[in-house]
Amino acid sequence: MDTKTNAYYKTVGRFIHEGHVLLYLYT
Repeated sequence: MDTKTNAYYKTVGRFIHEGHVLLYLYT
């Protein structure tokens, strides 16, 4: 896999994961 694409998906995955955590805390 392309390194750029891999890094992109890693960042997006982390952002989504943190978003879920914040959503859980604020609910």
